[in-house]
Amino acid sequence: MLGLVVVEEAPLLAGRDEMKLVVTLTVLLSVLLHGVTAAPLSAAYARRVEAMAADVPEKREAVEAPSGMGPAVAADHQRVTPKHSQDHPR
Repeated sequence: MLGLVVVEEAPLLAGRDEMKLVVTLTVLLSVLLHGVTAAPLSAAYARRVEAMAADVPEKREAVEAPSGMGPAVAADHQRVTPKHSQDHPR
């Protein structure tokens, strides 16, 4: 994605059109391949873990890591709709 930003911001860059095409195709293929392979590879991994011994790390209970944001900080980061946007619909 950064490649597309660079190409768009540098109109005089030599080979700009080719770079834009390569970056675009790379991103699109990456999204497509990740989408197509996610379910089958996840299922294969699940089968592999099921076949492992009961005491392997993969079968241990996961512990949720703290986010570093306490309740007060998290509340400050919630999205709030301004009151005026409700008074004046678009």
